[in-house]
Amino acid sequence: MLTNDQHISTTCVADAEERRGDSRRVKAAQTVRVRSTKTGIDDVETTVNVSRHGLYFTTRRASYFLGMRVLVTVPYSPDGGGIEYFAEVARMQVLPGDMFGVALRLLQPSGA
Repeated sequence: MLTNDQHISTTCVADAEERRGDSRRVKAAQTVRVRSTKTGIDDVETTVNVSRHGLYFTTRRASYFLGMRVLVTVPYSPDGGGIEYFAEVARMQVLPGDMFGVALRLLQPSGA
């Protein structure tokens, strides 16, 4: 039988998993290009982790915001070959050292 403390902990973990979705994240350093025609962002960043439906990277740029729509090329190479997706900023984190964590939810390939 769970105590109240154990129940709360289990519920918090379950809630966190539900918020994250069902995708498993894999730690992977992958080069991606993130662009926004509305804000002029055109960044090449390296992911911290990726999943089937999203990715997470860190940046020094403070201009990303929740709900922001972007185009992301995965994986990115100046020679081409990656797939471009419509994506949305799903989570933002303020990190030490003037850094920010950005989680993108991949919506659909841009050519679809």
